[in-house]
Amino acid sequence: MVIEAKKEGYWNRVSVNKIFIEEANPIEPKVTVLIPMYEPLELTKCEKCGKIIAEPKELIRIQKRKFSVY
Repeated sequence: MVIEAKKEGYWNRVSVNKIFIEEANPIEPKVTVLIPMYEPLELTKCEKCGKIIAEPKELIRIQKRKFSVY
C-alpha cells in the first residue's frame, strides 16, 4: 500500500495486512457492515523527511481523498 506523508506530500510504500472490522448498522440492525482497514506490519518512516507515518498498533482506514489512523 502507498501512503502520503501528511504535510510534506511525499509518497511511501508500507507493508500491511488488510482486515475487516464489523460495525453495526443503525438503520437495519440485522445487517452488519464490514469496513476494510489496514494494519501496518512494521514501523515505517518517510524516506525523505524521516517522520513516522505508520506503526504496527495503529489501524489505517482509507477514505475518499484522505486516510484516518485509529
